[in-house]
Amino acid sequence: MTQEVEILHRSAVALAALDAAKRAARTAEDEVRRMCREYEQANGSRGLAPHHLAQACRARGIAA
Repeated sequence: MTQEVEILHRSAVALAALDAAKRAARTAEDEVRRMCREYEQANGSRGLAPHHLAQACRARGIAA
């Protein structure tokens, strides 16, 4: 196998891992946005952003 082909094979593995990580990050971001909407309904707030949710967690001693 030539050096170029070997690099391409390793690159394909790395690119697949990167794509999987991006999908996982998008899934986590979607879940956090859902949690923001759920928290808004529970406490009557509006316009809650993920960093607000993180602050609320920290303020209550919940790791975030």
